[in-house]
Amino acid sequence: VVDLTNLEFLCTAERDSLPRSAGPAVPLATLQETDVVGLYFARGEVSPDSEDSSDSDCFSHFTARLAEEHAKCQAQGKSFEVIFLSSDRDQETFDGHFAEMPWLAIPYAERFLKNALTNLFDAQALPILVLLSGKGELITKRGCEAMSYGTDYFPWDAASLARGKK
Repeated sequence: VVDLTNLEFLCTAERDSLPRSAGPAVPLATLQETDVVGLYFARGEVSPDSEDSSDSDCFSHFTARLAEEHAKCQAQGKSFEVIFLSSDRDQETFDGHFAEMPWLAIPYAERFLKNALTNLFDAQALPILVLLSGKGELITKRGCEAMSYGTDYFPWDAASLARGKK
């Protein structure tokens, strides 16, 4: 069982920050002050049992959409961070995908944490975006849907999503 309180699950005894694909690592204390923290469960490679590239297309399309919304939030001064939790099969594939992303990641080697969070949020059909507050409170497990409403509906909580459905 993962305790989400204050996002402390994101760090270990050896690591008190998360790496950003380009730029300095972000300390846990900074994430705890963030209004919305997205846990982005994704795999950029096509699974071996897939007949086509739709898995990869879905990843590429949603990753581009998420990067766009993330940039809009940053430009508008909205407090939103994204953390990539990779389901890629190896470090090299992870490195390639993470290098293209403007956000943070759980290090690939920390499979135990990625797997525990995958189980906690039942993140099987990828991509999945779970939105939490900086205090670790669940905002929504339907972050992919929330992104479709755009930054006008930030912080994408139940009230904001209800407004977006009207």
